[in-house]
Amino acid sequence: MILGSCYMMNHHVTYAPPGETYAILQELQFALDIDFRRVTIESDANSIIMKLNNGETDHSTVGPFIRDTKQLARLFLSCKFSFIWRNGNKAAHAMIAEDLSILQRS
Repeated sequence: MILGSCYMMNHHVTYAPPGETYAILQELQFALDIDFRRVTIESDANSIIMKLNNGETDHSTVGPFIRDTKQLARLFLSCKFSFIWRNGNKAAHAMIAEDLSILQRS
């Protein structure tokens, strides 16, 4: 069951891994803003999900985003990061399709 979702356009992100990580960080902030205490974040960015579930410090280009995301995750009673295949992520695809249709009309 999906109780909340968000979509934000980030024009300043030009490389996928930082963009994916930043999106997850924004999702967590959104969940806090609407007072969720238990969340499961799903993403088709498997390498990012693995980094978030890993207890070690990440020294890659997305390391600062990973660190910030892990710190924010500690504010929840429960926060899980799960990989989902792209074709199984119907909610995300529906939101993207809706946003693209709005952009085309404006």
